[in-house]
Amino acid sequence: MAKIMMVAIQIVVTLTFLAVITADKVPVLMWSQSRPLHDLPQAFAGNSIDGQTFHQKYLSPLTSKQGHSVVAFVQDKLHMEDFSKYADVYNPFSDGGAFKNIKNLMDDNFSVNLPAVHSPKDVIDSLMKEFKGRVHSVSSPEHVSGLKMEKDKSYLILVLLPATGQKNEEKAISKNDEKVGEIVKALNKRSIDYTALFTGERAERDTKATFKGRHLLENPDNVTGIFANVSGEMYFYSRGIQVVIVQRGADDKNTRTVIDFPKESGAYSSNESSWVNNTATFVLSTDNAVSNTTAEDHFQVMFKFTAVKNVDRWTAVNFTLSVTNTSSNSEVIVDEQDMSLKDTEMAMPPIFSYHCSDLTLYPMNKTNDKEYALLKFDGLQFQPFGVRNDQFSEAWDCVGFFTTPILMGLVPVGIFTVILFMGMYMISQLSTMDRFDDPKGKTITVNVNE
Repeated sequence: MAKIMMVAIQIVVTLTFLAVITADKVPVLMWSQSRPLHDLPQAFAGNSIDGQTFHQKYLSPLTSKQGHSVVAFVQDKLHMEDFSKYADVYNPFSDGGAFKNIKNLMDDNFSVNLPAVHSPKDVIDSLMKEFKGRVHSVSSPEHVSGLKMEKDKSYLILVLLPATGQKNEEKAISKNDEKVGEIVKALNKRSIDYTALFTGERAERDTKATFKGRHLLENPDNVTGIFANVSGEMYFYSRGIQVVIVQRGADDKNTRTVIDFPKESGAYSSNESSWVNNTATFVLSTDNAVSNTTAEDHFQVMFKFTAVKNVDRWTAVNFTLSVTNTSSNSEVIVDEQDMSLKDTEMAMPPIFSYHCSDLTLYPMNKTNDKEYALLKFDGLQFQPFGVRNDQFSEAWDCVGFFTTPILMGLVPVGIFTVILFMGMYMISQLSTMDRFDDPKGKTITVNVNE
């Protein structure tokens, strides 16, 4: 019995230790307007930096030069998921979202990104005790403007940002970002050389938050979109769904009717969804879809597809769409029209969910003399297997390997490669002029005397 108790205590201590060392990994962003940071070690993805390494290889080089200062912006908590959630990082034209000023500072200056550092606030506290220059603690741009600072001396300025809280975390982070921008402007007016870093005291996250695609959004009960929870084991989410009906007119011109899927809770149903062994059938239907061109028309829309789970992946197959105009004597527009999944790559490992920011499904057998329907998803995420802890698993995105930027790079490389090979081929075909040589005659000898 005593041995069992000792084993149990060791397990609890180990799990507690693992939870602690996982929770204290905090990202650190560093930038400098005057000092190149290429001498600082680059952090590799998945690797964490311990406190001693952070102190010796990152902070110590910054404080070794006389006249160079360090400015540390510290908020109560910071996690890498905060950037995924609030920085709009998946938008190629993003201005940084809630981290707008920090993004601009990282882009415009020498910068280093450290994704995981063990307790950086503790390292900063220890640096304050041994720092040879003056140490200041400020909280506003006015405090910075009032500091007595000389260009040839070193300073350590600690900026404690307000707590982010839990209710409106994005707004609090945005306010801290604005304060960072204001304090940096005040420092630049002082014309001092400094390196700044932005971090948090701890990396605390709400474990009950819910993943939508790659963005950490609100709880499923409060989502602003179309969310279907089938017995807590199958999740479906989309910011919006549209059905486009294409009809062939008498004048050989196509007319389009756009139908919006309702987002109100209770306006749609997924009750017909089911599982049979490793096969899941998802069905989403509504009787309240309305056309955005003719608001008096109401439509019944239903789409369903089957997800088959194998050993190494799950795959979506047999996607069908049905649309009926209930305002016109229940006229069936399309009846279980087969939709093509050829270009969607809806196949991924079984522990992942499927995510696509913009997905359009086309009919499998489209003819010009018959009306057909297109199905458009805005911000789709679906997971038929492996839902745990009331949240989506990590997302497998629909972006293909050969994206537009990759193709833009491959095309000119291919052109230059063809030009190179053509040039090499032409050079290899060059030969020495031998038309007037007589192999039987006397060779020409030229004596050169100095």
